[in-house]
Amino acid sequence: MRVARSGDRVLKKSSRPRLTLTKAEKFAAISRARNKGLKTLTLCEFANISPAGFFKWQRNKDNKKLRGEESVKLVRKISDRFRNKVGIRRISMKLRDSGIIMNTKKILRIKNEYGIATKIRKRRPGVISLIKNKEHRIAPNLLRQNFNIERPDKVYCTDITYLFYRGGIGYLSATKDIATREIVAHHVSCDFGLDAGSASIAKMLKWRKLKGVMIHSDQGVHYTHPEYIKMLTKYGAIQSMSRKGICLDNALIESFFGHMKDELEYTSCGSLAELRQEIDKYIKFYNNERGQWDLKKMPPVKYREHLLGLTPN
Repeated sequence: MRVARSGDRVLKKSSRPRLTLTKAEKFAAISRARNKGLKTLTLCEFANISPAGFFKWQRNKDNKKLRGEESVKLVRKISDRFRNKVGIRRISMKLRDSGIIMNTKKILRIKNEYGIATKIRKRRPGVISLIKNKEHRIAPNLLRQNFNIERPDKVYCTDITYLFYRGGIGYLSATKDIATREIVAHHVSCDFGLDAGSASIAKMLKWRKLKGVMIHSDQGVHYTHPEYIKMLTKYGAIQSMSRKGICLDNALIESFFGHMKDELEYTSCGSLAELRQEIDKYIKFYNNERGQWDLKKMPPVKYREHLLGLTPN
């Protein structure tokens, strides 16, 4: 029995008949030949293709190219409107608001092909470390990263972030409803005192008259302070704390701070009053207008109404 050599295999493979062209390949070949001055009807007859079929393919190709150019313009327009600080999900939701359906994969392809980059937040500067006194108490981690809360006003998360602006340094304390992602309380101050973390929370709890609401925070000095613990006890709130060094335990409020710093031009503010005004405007926009992918593309206030059954599904 003769064993086939490698040269035989190559010869046998190369002697196979060539596959016939598909219609799409023939259309493309005719289109290239037309551009060189050859007659369309002659080319169609030679390729055994209907001239009507070729012209229909050409129109569809031109329309597809036009639609592609329009899609790029739409993506670029929204990206420019928000100073290149919106990702593919935000762009998809904004297009949907205008009655245009475009999936995120297509938006990502357009952004990559045309260099429409999304500006991402920079690493925040090192956090000022404060040594806790022995009287400061650490509360248990009751939340345990359970962010799938379906009832509003049951679990909040809170934290403080630094805002470096032209007039100095501001400190923003914000409290977020985990179920609706709504910012229910916030306060901007010029110092890092105890009021920076508790003033807005106390005002909110007094106004909403909530009993048994859980408020989750990190182990910062504001939230371990006896006065803060006393304030929560006064209004019947339950305290929960992240584990030491585990920022993901308080990921939702950290996410809000990150998006805000990406989208808000606050560094040019010349005074604390101007900074407060800009923060107030952004949080109003965030709560009432900024749709979120995980909230069925609704803004937090509308999603709250949805959860409470005040609006149809």
